[in-house]
Amino acid sequence: MLTRLLCVLTLVLTTNLAQAQPPAIVGAAPTLRVVTGVDDKKGVVYFTETLTRYVPVVKTIVVIENGQQVNKNVTETVAVMEQRVIVIDLTKSRVITPNGKQLPIDDVWKRLKTNTVIALSADSNTPAAAYLNAFNEQTLIVIPPPPVMAPPAKT
Repeated sequence: MLTRLLCVLTLVLTTNLAQAQPPAIVGAAPTLRVVTGVDDKKGVVYFTETLTRYVPVVKTIVVIENGQQVNKNVTETVAVMEQRVIVIDLTKSRVITPNGKQLPIDDVWKRLKTNTVIALSADSNTPAAAYLNAFNEQTLIVIPPPPVMAPPAKT
C-alpha cells in the first residue's frame, strides 16, 4: 500500500515538474557591436564588420609521378577576411535600455561614444527579455528600422 502511494506521488510530482518549463525565447539574439564612429549632426553611428568568405584558389604544385616532376593544378579553399562599414541612422531607429525604456535622442548622443559596445537588434524588433536581462544597465540596445528592399531591376 505504501509502495503504491509513493509511486502515485512520484508520478504526480514528475508530471508537474515536466510541465513547468520556461517559455521558449522568441526572436533573434542581438549582436554586440563596437562603435567606430558617431556623427550626431547627421544622426548616424558607424560600425566596422569583418566578414569571412571562403574562396577557391587554384595553385600549381610539383608532384613526382613515375620518377618525373609534374606540375599539377589543385584547388584549395582559402579564408578571405573583408571589412565593411555599417551605417545606422539613429533618427529612424529606437534606442532602449535593458529594462525596455526608450532613451531620448539627447541622452543617446551623451552616452554613445567611439569604442562603446552596443547591442544591435538582429531583426528590427525589441530583443526577448532573456537577452535584455543578460546586459548591464548601461548597455544601449539599438533597434534599427527594417531594411528597405530595392525594387527589382527592369529587364
